[in-house]
Amino acid sequence: MQVTIGIIDLQLEIMKSELIDYQTRFADGDQGAIREGARLLSDIRYWLKQANDVETEIETYRKAATGIAHDYAIDFDAARSQLRCRLDRLRTCRGPKIVP
Repeated sequence: MQVTIGIIDLQLEIMKSELIDYQTRFADGDQGAIREGARLLSDIRYWLKQANDVETEIETYRKAATGIAHDYAIDFDAARSQLRCRLDRLRTCRGPKIVP
C-alpha cells in the first residue's frame, strides 16, 4: 500500500509542477495553456480522489487486521484477565469449595 501512496504522491507532484508551468505560459500570453491547465486540473482532481480512496481502504484494512469492527475493538486478553481476577476473588470468598 505504501508503494501505491508513493506513486500517487509522485503523480501529484509532477502535475503540480506542470500546472505551475502552464500558469507561467498563460501569463506570457499562451492561450493554449488554458486548455492544458484545465485538463491538468481535472487530472489532479482525479488523483486526489484516488489518494483519498486508497487512504480509506488502508484504514479499513488496518482496522480489520487488528480486529476493529465498527470503530471499536474488544481486547480479549484484558477481558480474560479481568474474568480470572473475578474468579480468583470468588474462590477466596467462598472458601475451599470449588468454583468452576
